[in-house]
Amino acid sequence: MNHEARRVLVVDEHEHSRHLIVECLSECCFAVDECANGDVALDWLTSHPTPDLLVVVDDAVLVERARRVVRLAGLPAIIVAADGASLAALPSVKVLAPLTRRALLVAVEALFEETEPTLPVSPVAGKQAVHVHIRGRGEHVRE
Repeated sequence: MNHEARRVLVVDEHEHSRHLIVECLSECCFAVDECANGDVALDWLTSHPTPDLLVVVDDAVLVERARRVVRLAGLPAIIVAADGASLAALPSVKVLAPLTRRALLVAVEALFEETEPTLPVSPVAGKQAVHVHIRGRGEHVRE
């Protein structure tokens, strides 16, 4: 797959973890934009071409708000949240907690390739959700 043709928007209020996610995706040749919070992201989403993927840390409401905009209704998303089981029922959403580099890349590939990821998968309401459980909260985007 040509990742260069794929644009990802990363939204996280914590600059350090946002930078690690952006760096990880950029190293894999994705075009990556970033926003510091949901309000800035909504403004960005309505004023720029639709990205191929939205990666959101601890702001599942943003995905729901963004999908209310007609052209963003089917926007695939990865939500990084400690307890996201109920969020996995949203179409084209993968939930990761905590986030590791491998889990992020597997989830991105699964959404883009529309294949089942190689990590443990649990079906929720007919949709696939990636749940990664590691002892402790761990650091973002690290294996």
